[in-house]
Amino acid sequence: MQIFIGQLIGAKKQDTAYDSMFMGLKYSTIMTIAIATLITLFRKQIFSIFTDDPGIIALGAVIIIIEFILQPARTGNMVIISALRAAGDAVFPVKVGIVIMWGVMLPLAYLLGIYLGLGLPGIWIALMVDEWVRSIIMYRRWKNKRWQGKALA
Repeated sequence: MQIFIGQLIGAKKQDTAYDSMFMGLKYSTIMTIAIATLITLFRKQIFSIFTDDPGIIALGAVIIIIEFILQPARTGNMVIISALRAAGDAVFPVKVGIVIMWGVMLPLAYLLGIYLGLGLPGIWIALMVDEWVRSIIMYRRWKNKRWQGKALA
C-alpha cells in the first residue's frame, strides 16, 4: 500500500491516492477480521498446543479476545500510517504515537494492570485503547487531507 500510494502521489494523482487508501484499508480490515475470527474461535485449542496449564490457557483465551478487538485498529494504523508516510506526512504519526503511547497507553496500563489489579489483560486493554485512539486520529488525518502538500517534489 505504501509503495502504491507513493507512486500515485509522485504521479500527482492525489485524488486516486486518497481513494486507494480507503480501498486498501477496507480489504486489509476484512482479511484481519476473518483471520482474527478464526484464531478467536479456536483460541483454547491454539493455547493447548503450547501448554496444558489451565490457568495459562484461560489467560491466553482472554488475551485473544482483547486482541480480536484490537486487530482492526492495528491494521488501520499500519495501512494509514504507511499511506501518510508515502504522502510525505511522516512526522505527524510519530508525534501522535509518542503522545498517545506515553500519555494514554502507559498510564492506562498502570491503572488497569497494576492499580486495579487486572494484570496482563489490563495491559492488553490499554494497548487496545492506544491502537484505537491512534487509528481514529490517523483516519481523520487522511480523511481531512492534511497530508496533501507534504510530499517532496
